[in-house]
Amino acid sequence: MRDKALLGLPVFGNLLKQRIVARFASTLSTLLESGLSMADSLKVVATGTGNAIMTKAVKEARERILSGSDIATPLRDSGVIDPTIAHMVMVGEKSGELEQMLKMISTNLESTSDIVIERLSALMEPVIILFMAIVVGVIALGSLIPILDLSSGQF
Repeated sequence: MRDKALLGLPVFGNLLKQRIVARFASTLSTLLESGLSMADSLKVVATGTGNAIMTKAVKEARERILSGSDIATPLRDSGVIDPTIAHMVMVGEKSGELEQMLKMISTNLESTSDIVIERLSALMEPVIILFMAIVVGVIALGSLIPILDLSSGQF
């Protein structure tokens, strides 16, 4: 439930989904390049996604692939991976360049999510500065009001 709620957040959910899919694509690409079979690679990737929904989707994809399905269809049907990314996986699978396509997907998603993180942090800076100014103002007033009360003769 926690992972589903995190993926459902307005801005951060999409960012988190991009990071999870990028980690999935990068790990799967590395495992396939090293010569591991698709079934074994998906078994390893399922444990390393860090998200229960993605883990479930990869396990279901592995089962469907073992029964004869292609790679892209179960990933697209999972709902975690965008249809465009699933289509890119299908193109990579049909062209025999799946490892390179997964690496490209990972690189693109990581760079896109890095840009979003930079923009979010740039948007957060004014909010943090305003919050700090309010805190400093409250502390200053908390220090000055007793001093002013003492100097005016009121106790």
